[in-house]
Amino acid sequence: MQFLAQGYDAAVLRYSVGAYKDFDAAFADGQFAIQTIVNHAVTWQIDVSRIAFIGFSAGGHLAASLTLLGDFKPAALLLGYPVILQSFGAFMNIEAPDLLAAVKPDLPPTFIFGTYSDDLVPVENSLLFAKALEQAEVPFELHLFQSGRHGLALGTAQTANQQPSFVEPAFAKWLDLATAWLRQRFAPAKPADKPQLTVREVMQDPELRAQILAAAPQLKDEHAYKIVRNMSIEEVLRRAPVLAEDARVQELLARLGMTQ
Repeated sequence: MQFLAQGYDAAVLRYSVGAYKDFDAAFADGQFAIQTIVNHAVTWQIDVSRIAFIGFSAGGHLAASLTLLGDFKPAALLLGYPVILQSFGAFMNIEAPDLLAAVKPDLPPTFIFGTYSDDLVPVENSLLFAKALEQAEVPFELHLFQSGRHGLALGTAQTANQQPSFVEPAFAKWLDLATAWLRQRFAPAKPADKPQLTVREVMQDPELRAQILAAAPQLKDEHAYKIVRNMSIEEVLRRAPVLAEDARVQELLARLGMTQ
């Protein structure tokens, strides 16, 4: 309800869990709820292009599953100490999909938060999901706090149910971080700078990729490539002017209609 207080319309999904736990049933519950919102978007004055999903723990698994495998793609995804790995499904005697394998480049920007000392859902769930997003080049923000048990919710007395161990002031900052991230995500687009051809775009052409790797074989290393993939060709040449002297690079620039 804190998001409601921030001015967002908010809906809470009650899905099959506990004694009725079943992934397919929970997934169907989520799909039905989303479709209901979409069907009533005009009446309820909902902008379907600005819908975000948020889920915590097992609810994080469901929110991620609906985003990865569902019929509707939200504009943003927020996950609090989420269950991601299939090993947890085996532990809970539930058949669940491999979410890491389902990560694709068309996913929305994602906000992940949790704690290193989570005593139920290991932090590797968040780390491996963030790694999968990075490999798919999906923008994300990751906040991991050192201390805090599982299920902190807001991390304040408001959600602690009079249990001091559920109050973590450092962790409680996630809400301000998340709302700031959402404001940025949903802010009007800024005027774009004049587009410049990036290394990533050039590398999508097999012939040009071969030319680049012949002139700069160090880019065969994925970590080296990630340093320059979003740089414009002009910026790369400014940083490594010796490349501009390579005949293969000069030929490449000529093919691209660029001169040095």
